[in-house]
Amino acid sequence: MAALDELVASIAGPDPFKIPHRDVSHLDAQFRDAAGRLRVVPCAAYAAIEPMDLLYWASTRGYYGLPTVELIHALRTAVAPGRTIEIGAGNGALGRALGIPMTDSYIQTGLEYQLIYGLQGQRTVSYGADVRRLAAMEAAREYRPTVILASWVTQISKTDTEPNSFHAGVDEEALLALPFLRTY
Repeated sequence: MAALDELVASIAGPDPFKIPHRDVSHLDAQFRDAAGRLRVVPCAAYAAIEPMDLLYWASTRGYYGLPTVELIHALRTAVAPGRTIEIGAGNGALGRALGIPMTDSYIQTGLEYQLIYGLQGQRTVSYGADVRRLAAMEAAREYRPTVILASWVTQISKTDTEPNSFHAGVDEEALLALPFLRTY
C-alpha cells in the first residue's frame, strides 16, 4: 500500500475533487459539440471563464489541453498535407481541426490507469471514435509522415529516476531517428 501511496503522491497536478464541487455543466454546451466532442474555440472564450471553473470542468471530463482557434491557425503552418499525423491524439480535437490522421495507444483504457487517475479524482481521456488505436512508432511506420504532431505526450522512461517520463511513454529518440521524419 505504501508503494501505491507514493505513486499517487508523485503524480503532479491539481486535484479537482479537492476543489469544492461546482456545477460547471453549462460549459458543456459552450465547449462541446452535439456529439460531445471538444470544440476548438477562440482563446477569449476560455479567458472569459473563471479559472477554477475551467480547471474543474476540464479535469472532470478528461481534457488535458484546450485547443483554440489561434493554436490551430499556428499549427497549420507546420502541417504538410497528406504527410502529417498526430500521435497521442486522445479525444482527437487537434487532429480533427487540422484534418490529419489521429492515433493513440489508448493506454488510459487499461484498468491500472483507470485506477490511478480515479485515485487522484481525475477522469481519463475519452478517446475520439475517429482516433486510430496505434502506438506512436506503429503509427509512424505505417503512415511514414514528414511531420508528427504530439500534444501532452510523455516520453518513455529509460530509467526509474527520469523525471517527466513514463514506462509506457513515447520513445522520442527512436521517432527522431526515423529517416522520413522532418518535424516533431
